[in-house]
Amino acid sequence: MGGQHPVSLVTDRDKAMEGAIMRIFPNTRHHCKWHILSRCKQKLSDVYLKHVTLKRELKECINESETIKDFVTRWEYILDKYNLWDNSWLQSLYEICRQWATVYQKGTFFPELSASRRSESLNKFFKKHFNAKTSLLVFISLFDQHLASQYEKEAQADFTTVYLKPHLRTPSPMEKQAGDVYTKAVFDKFQEFVESLGYYVGKIEVDPISRYSVAKEEDNHRTYIVCFSESDKKANCSCCKFEYSGILCWHILRVFFVVGVRIIPEEYILKRWTRNATSNVVLEERVIDPGLSFQEQLIAWYNDLCLDAGKYGMEGAISSDIYKIAKVALQKAFAEVAAAKNMQRKGQQNMQRFARLQNMQYKMPLPKLQPKNTPGRVAQQDEANRTKRSAKDDSVDASNSHLNGDTH
Repeated sequence: MGGQHPVSLVTDRDKAMEGAIMRIFPNTRHHCKWHILSRCKQKLSDVYLKHVTLKRELKECINESETIKDFVTRWEYILDKYNLWDNSWLQSLYEICRQWATVYQKGTFFPELSASRRSESLNKFFKKHFNAKTSLLVFISLFDQHLASQYEKEAQADFTTVYLKPHLRTPSPMEKQAGDVYTKAVFDKFQEFVESLGYYVGKIEVDPISRYSVAKEEDNHRTYIVCFSESDKKANCSCCKFEYSGILCWHILRVFFVVGVRIIPEEYILKRWTRNATSNVVLEERVIDPGLSFQEQLIAWYNDLCLDAGKYGMEGAISSDIYKIAKVALQKAFAEVAAAKNMQRKGQQNMQRFARLQNMQYKMPLPKLQPKNTPGRVAQQDEANRTKRSAKDDSVDASNSHLNGDTH
């Protein structure tokens, strides 16, 4: 994860896994909606047979509730209508509704996969092709084939995006901009914006930020609130679709048409949904927790470099020419790392030598330092020596005179 907790995490509903996620990733949103919906078929099979409308109403309750109050009202209505208050499985689901009800996930980026992609998920792939008796060799062979098939489908989708011109439904410059920028799959979703033409817009407040109520002509009881700032052309909607999926909702698009915004502002175009999503790959400098031990930091650094190495390999293994360029750059980088390690090693060796010298100075007596002779000091020493010689000579003369006097 590059030293960062994931924003969202999808798992099957498992008690042990739930506890581990809460402990290790306390700020991560845990989702299990797909698992919940798939288990409904099994847990409510008898009720589904008796009431054909139950499945549709449950999905609407889970996916289309706009507010928490709306969700609770729909849920209680279903329990009343189908006499399911005593169903223990539904009661246990309601206790963890924050993990699967869409209304609780607003504001958290979590774009859902389409039904076709969901059917191709690894979960169904494993159930279809493997069981407890499948040998390891068969598993590896089939799994490699599945990955190759997925890569081929991605390549076909890339080809379609690059070489096929999108079909425009309107002369709107916003639709043309979306067709030029988005991938085909995302543009097909965005192109549903024509539905926004069927929404009625009413202004509620003005300045400093305008508020608009947006509702369908035939469905006035469901109203969405869009806030729009004229100064920076920013908008947000009570449905939170952009925060959730990264694609603008019909309500904001309808307000844009009303206020005269003719193209999508750049901040509302996520690079991950564009044709250039895989270009200009930048290796991020990930934050390492300073509280880790040195051994744990080594593991984190290693994992970080391995993650970047994988990206580098994918970008460099496209063609023979690009491979050669990538190889030369990698050899140069490797040489720089080796040189840096040698410099660090020499620096550590010098520090160790310096430390040993300091220890030796403390253990051995230091020699006395002789004063340095300067011209002034030399002159003073010479004068002192002359004075001593003169005094000595005077003493000798005095002794000689005394001896001569005794003789006479």
